[in-house]
Amino acid sequence: MIEAVLSTFQFRGWAFLVHLAALTQVIGYLIRDQLLLRIMLFAGTLLYIAYYRLYPETPLWDAILWGSALACANFFMIIQLIRDRTCFRMSSDEERLYSLFNQVRPGDFRRLMKIASFREAEGATVLTRQGDRPEELYFIIDGGIQLDKDGRQFSYDAQTFIGEVSMVTSRAASATVAVQPGGRYVAWNRDRLERLIARQPSLKLALDLLVTRDMATKIQRA
Repeated sequence: MIEAVLSTFQFRGWAFLVHLAALTQVIGYLIRDQLLLRIMLFAGTLLYIAYYRLYPETPLWDAILWGSALACANFFMIIQLIRDRTCFRMSSDEERLYSLFNQVRPGDFRRLMKIASFREAEGATVLTRQGDRPEELYFIIDGGIQLDKDGRQFSYDAQTFIGEVSMVTSRAASATVAVQPGGRYVAWNRDRLERLIARQPSLKLALDLLVTRDMATKIQRA
């Protein structure tokens, strides 16, 4: 029985490529990791293309054409997955900020940075005013922070969000906050940020975790 089954498979010449290609892709489908899965499928597709070109007396050009299209699409997605997992091509400011945003994947962080603006306060700069809806979400990287709430003044250290309470609750700012001269901070347009996280569930989850942790730290300081 086994000999009868094996006899149906042809391993002479280039015929072994089709079996190797199928085996490669079967192994790929058993892998949960998306990057490794796509690499195995890409390798299997290349083997199929080689088989279509080398084994038949007349190359199967239609199959080669569509196999090449599938390989190109898969290769593009492999590059995207690698970018999502690595920190290549980040500026020094972005690398420093990423070290503080350790809950965000590199790919999601890059998307976040595309709509971000790095700024430096030349003088005392008011970021939010109590009773007004902030148009931006801020993260203070360096510099002193002065908070005024109902006539009471507080000082905060850097490396904290400003305007996150208003964003979470969809209400006006609960305090007037200013960053001191020389302070460096990042700003995101609130509407653009909300549209971005609506399209990226993983980014929303990571950002919610960062904001929640930041709010908990502020409560402990109060």
